[in-house]
Amino acid sequence: MSSYETDSMRHNVKLPKLVIDKYAGDISQWQYFWGQFETAVHPNPNLTTTDKFSYLRSYLTGAAANVIAGLPFTEASYDNEFNCCITGLAEKIWLLMLIDQTSES
Repeated sequence: MSSYETDSMRHNVKLPKLVIDKYAGDISQWQYFWGQFETAVHPNPNLTTTDKFSYLRSYLTGAAANVIAGLPFTEASYDNEFNCCITGLAEKIWLLMLIDQTSES
């Protein structure tokens, strides 16, 4: 079998649709969730920053969703601003979830 035939067969394989798990605030699941989001949504050049923010909101539930519920839903001016916003959001969600879980103990 030639390499062309092998490459052609690889392109015909149907992969399952990727699904990002929702995040409700469990600190032990944060890295997993954030890794999925950063890989599947954040680098997608076909999405606007408001699309990305909308996706982020749709993947958060419970206490994690409450953390960003009051943030304005606006288009960021530059990708760097969005990156800073998301990084800050990630840290804020993680810290608030840590505080919430500590207070429950």
